Amino acid sequence: MCNDMSEVHYHKDILSTYSTVSGQKVNFSKSTAYFSPHTPPEYRVAVHEALGVQEVSDPGIYLGVPLLIGKNKYVAFGRYRDKMDTRVSKWSNLLLSFSGREVLIKSIAQALPQYVMSCYLLPCSLVEEMSWSIRRFWWSGKGSAHGWPFVAWADLCQSKAAGGMGFKDLHLFNITLLGKQLWRLLSEPGSLLYRTFRAKYFPDGDLLHASVPACSSFAWKGLHCALSCLRDGFHCRDFMVGWTVSFGVIMTRAFILFALSISSFGVPPHPSPPPPRLWKILAKLSAVPKVRSFGWHCGRDALPVGSHLRDAGLSDGACLLCGASLEDTLHALRDCPDSSLALRQAGFDTPLLLSGHDSAMGWLDFSTSVLSQRSLALLLTLLWGLLRRRNTWVHERTLYPLHLVINVDGAFLPSARLGAIGVLARDSSGAVLGGFARPVPALGPASAVEASALLAGLEYAIARGWASVLVESDAAVLINKLHRPSPDLSLLGGLLAPSHDLIAASRGYLRVGFAPRSANSAAHTLASWACQYNDVISFTSVCRELLSRIVLDDLSSSF
Repeated sequence: MCNDMSEVHYHKDILSTYSTVSGQKVNFSKSTAYFSPHTPPEYRVAVHEALGVQEVSDPGIYLGVPLLIGKNKYVAFGRYRDKMDTRVSKWSNLLLSFSGREVLIKSIAQALPQYVMSCYLLPCSLVEEMSWSIRRFWWSGKGSAHGWPFVAWADLCQSKAAGGMGFKDLHLFNITLLGKQLWRLLSEPGSLLYRTFRAKYFPDGDLLHASVPACSSFAWKGLHCALSCLRDGFHCRDFMVGWTVSFGVIMTRAFILFALSISSFGVPPHPSPPPPRLWKILAKLSAVPKVRSFGWHCGRDALPVGSHLRDAGLSDGACLLCGASLEDTLHALRDCPDSSLALRQAGFDTPLLLSGHDSAMGWLDFSTSVLSQRSLALLLTLLWGLLRRRNTWVHERTLYPLHLVINVDGAFLPSARLGAIGVLARDSSGAVLGGFARPVPALGPASAVEASALLAGLEYAIARGWASVLVESDAAVLINKLHRPSPDLSLLGGLLAPSHDLIAASRGYLRVGFAPRSANSAAHTLASWACQYNDVISFTSVCRELLSRIVLDDLSSSF
């Protein structure tokens, strides 16, 4: 007892010396002491009187890691599962799209246990429960519902270039983070951690062939498990030792790739064919995230179409739009008459509609070879709108027409007495169908040019046989006059008469509406260009890529 207390006073003197030199004083009244269960009661009382600290039964956590692990590892690390479940339950009320769920899963859910995983090997049952929570949230948007898992979790953990979503396999990730610690031990033999482990577990200095004694710590058991899985990955260590610290980040990625390249930790996988180029293009496609996510779902056949409903015993699998006997993903996207009509109207006719592919992945992969990336983004945007239209019919029995929008605008230079009009046609998903811009005579006021643009938009729809067309203009005065039931005998009313007659003759299939300048900027840009250069531009599906550079940002803001 006397020797033990002398050590207590010795440590107290060290802390006092540190306080004198640094000016930082230890507050013993706010400090705590934890004793092992075998510590005699009288010794605990003596330490309490000597230091003035309080005794606690649990030392708590430090830097998010429990200081006392104990025998039940599941209970010790269960707080990480509970913390993840709490986060996911809060996200369930946000009604997030798949792209939004992906961001939260990667940035928060799978990052929560990263620090503790770099120190300890978590129990497999706990890691599996954490993965279940993430899987349920991904497929259902809720942590409590299972959703419909169309794709296996192992496939989702593949990289996006291989057809996955790039999620982490938490167990493999745990192994690779511990592998990084092993690399630090190999590359820094002078560190205190290395010298401590060497004195107890590998006194001969051979870390790669160290054993696991019965009295090993939980930290060393996790490191040794990682060593058993990744030992072959250290074969080139002789010339890597001495590299910069930043190389550790590279090694973490190397360990992940090495762990993913083996099956069941040590069994070489069977060679597989290279993944379709579709996945690599989708991962870098210049489109809104929900469109990229939709393209992935189409390629992975992960849509709740009739064929999947039939396999689940929920329907006979027939297409509810055209009555076809079986609705698979390719039928919903390409072969259904409604989809084919919309694709033809958008200019995606040959060779996309005539290709002989029998799967959505094959068809979309073929599309990457005949379309530019910009055109592919527009195609996926159109398909996304078509599927929303199909889902509205399935769930609400409301079949919206293949809605088309034509934005028109006029530009006018009073000094040069020069005017121009711009016309832009697109479908309900925002995919560009065509349009033009050209100079027009500007003998009257600026409103005359706006009236010419409105008439040109109506004539453009009639010439192509489109039905259910909404022509939008940012000229509120013109739109108000067209909606008046009484005749307008003013000069502007006379300019609007041809447009009024076309609208009346269409029996409701042609409509006009007001659009603010922020939602009509694409047509305004076209008209301004034609006015500035006094030139004509006409575009169809052939030059959608050129057009999309001008209007792609405007498309998302106007719907």
